[in-house]
Amino acid sequence: MNYKRTTQIPNVLIDDWLKSLSESELKILLVIIRRTIGMVDKTSENRSNRVHRAWISHGLFILYTGLSYRSVSRAIQALEGKALISITDAGGSVLPISVRKLGQNKLHYRLNDWQ
Repeated sequence: MNYKRTTQIPNVLIDDWLKSLSESELKILLVIIRRTIGMVDKTSENRSNRVHRAWISHGLFILYTGLSYRSVSRAIQALEGKALISITDAGGSVLPISVRKLGQNKLHYRLNDWQ
């Protein structure tokens, strides 16, 4: 198997979190994993560096997961409530729900330090 074209999944996701995540939450989390630690940071000189946060549109979540807009929103809120992910603006500042609803057009997602 060619491991260069794969995404590693943190063991803690399977060992500790899998049984407590809904299907929607798992799908969203897998998309975030793929778009962050599953991508190489091309701006870094060290090609083994992974992306720590990524802009992911709601539409991309829907496209990748097949979930409805509402299901995506609920899963994101649940993952945030479980402290598995954080949502930031372009500068990296964590955005509370109230600020995100005020029209932030590019939300960046990152995994918290549970892995």
